[in-house]
Amino acid sequence: MAVLNVNTRQDAGAAKAGEALEQATGIFFTGGDQLRLTSILGGTQVDDALHTAYGRGTIIAGTSAGASAMSETMIVEGEETEAPRKNTVQMAPGMGLLHGVVVDQHFAQRGRLGRLLAAVAQYP
Repeated sequence: MAVLNVNTRQDAGAAKAGEALEQATGIFFTGGDQLRLTSILGGTQVDDALHTAYGRGTIIAGTSAGASAMSETMIVEGEETEAPRKNTVQMAPGMGLLHGVVVDQHFAQRGRLGRLLAAVAQYP
């Protein structure tokens, strides 16, 4: 097992970082901020390597923001503990590994069911 520490776009653009993913049989993303994650990785060597790995069947998983970033379009902000209402959720491009789905998290802890319903209604 190895940890790939990518904190900047410069880190993610390094050929060495992309090469580290070539031999991976599983890739796991921790939590944090999904918009930060996709802003750092999008269009970089690591992004290309992730898509290549996914295409060859490598398991890619994540928790919290790491899971949310997997979809083509991801939730980045929205009203919590509110009833679902139009235009209450903000979406952004995700990593594009999952098409036709949106991933949200922390339902019980943060009351996000309304946020998810609003996202699905806004982006069916």
